[in-house]
Amino acid sequence: MAIDSAYQSPARNIVYFDPTTIRRDGALVTLWQLTDYKMMQGNAPFGRFMLGPHRFFSTKSHKEFDCVNQRVRLLASSEHSQHMGTGIHNAVAVAQGSGLPIEPDSINEALWNVVCRKS
Repeated sequence: MAIDSAYQSPARNIVYFDPTTIRRDGALVTLWQLTDYKMMQGNAPFGRFMLGPHRFFSTKSHKEFDCVNQRVRLLASSEHSQHMGTGIHNAVAVAQGSGLPIEPDSINEALWNVVCRKS
């Protein structure tokens, strides 16, 4: 499901979340986010097909939202060589720590509103 269009940048990317992945544990809520980019992202291309180990068209992110303290923490992330989370993928991050504050007018604020306003 795409997030609210007010938070999107359709010329660059579209951000989706999967409502079936929402899990609640008290004030903490996790979900999976998919970001699909219009143009390839990442390091400079090389080779015959202009692909590199860190070139991607989409990312999947597992995030944890703290509904009380208005924070977000990235739990895991992967880059995908094709659109909509398909193709070859690289796991690129597994986070620790307490996360970051939710920034106004951001994708994270849109997702926080979805998962925390319904709590």
